[in-house]
Amino acid sequence: LFGLLVLRVGWFVSFTCIELVGWLVC
Repeated sequence: LFGLLVLRVGWFVSFTCIELVGWLVC
């Protein structure tokens, strides 16, 4: 459960980073 939570948070952070700064930066 904890691993799944970390995975989801990581995906959300990556998606937000892509949205805000762009995929080249991330």
